[in-house]
Order: sequence, then structure tokens, then C-alpha cells
Amino acid sequence: MEYEYSSVDRIKTPHNYMYTSYHGTPFLLAYIKDRTDKIDFNQNKSPDEIFVEILAMLEKSTKGITTDVDKAETVFILRDILKNMITNEKQNSVYAGLSRFIKRYEVTKKVYAYYDENGKAYGSYDALKPYLYLSLACLVYFSKYKNLKMLNCALKLGDVFSSRSYKIKNKKLLRLCFQLEINSVDTVMEKAGIKI
Repeated sequence: MEYEYSSVDRIKTPHNYMYTSYHGTPFLLAYIKDRTDKIDFNQNKSPDEIFVEILAMLEKSTKGITTDVDKAETVFILRDILKNMITNEKQNSVYAGLSRFIKRYEVTKKVYAYYDENGKAYGSYDALKPYLYLSLACLVYFSKYKNLKMLNCALKLGDVFSSRSYKIKNKKLLRLCFQLEINSVDTVMEKAGIKI
């Protein structure tokens, strides 16, 4: 079985995921193969080990950058949400901030470079880093609080950048995202008693 959800560019051709049927173990195996074929995969990392790598990467990639939230790029807002979640700071605003991005993504199937304080999108939507950061934020939230809404969005985002993985320059970011995604799916499968 082929994993169809990342077989075409999901930014140019979004999938609505409505009434998607479940195909059992062959589907899950195809999904895992789709993700692991695109990265140097190390399944033995715990979420906490991945969180440490994410924090180090965030610190390195945005060192010395300050932001004004009203004018900030999406990646910087998501970077701050990620840091706050991993370090357990400002938890009361994390869910609300993350939910705003998820709601916009679920409606448009795009993550834009900028959003104003009212949630209006502007700028480009074809850069992959905002998709990766939103997915990481959803996956970190799921890992900590087991919120399936977050995992659902992260899986859809994963299909987007899986379909465009050849365009992603930061392969470490992609690897961290897919590792955390597969760990999260393993958690759900284990809880449901599914073994593959």
C-alpha cells in the first residue's frame, strides 16, 4: 500500500481529509515508511531527548533576534510558543496561541509568514519552516498533554512537508519533527492496543 497523503505537493493540492477511511496495519506501515524514508531515523529517542534538541536548535537559529509580537513573523511567534512549552513557562497562553494558528491552518490549509493580531494572514505561505514549527509545537503539546487535536493537526502538517521534503534545507528540523510525530503515533497505537 502507498501512503497517498504525501504523494502530491500538499501546499499546491491540499487534502481535506473528510471521510477518510481507515485501512488498518498496511496504512500504518505505509505512513511510517513515508516518514522514515525521508530522514535518518533514530526511533530510540524519548520525547524529552527530542525536546532538548529542539531547544538547542531554536537557540542557535534565532540567537540575538527579538520580536514585537504585533509585527513578528509566524516562525518567531511559534518559536516562542515552543520554548515556553518545553521550559514550562507561560503555559496559560500557550494553548490559546497555538489554537489560533491551528484554526487558521485547518480553514486555509496554509501557514502564512505573518498574521496580524486579529488573525488575518498576509505574506507568503510556501516557506516550509512555519509548517515545521507549527507541527513541532503541536507535537510537543501532544507529548505533554495528550491532546488529540494537536496530533491531528501535526499529522496533516507532516503530510505537507513530507510531500515537499526535497525542498527542506534543515534536515535536522525535519528529522526532529518526524521522530516526535512517530513517537506520538506510537503512543496512540500503544494505548489502542495496536501492534505492527
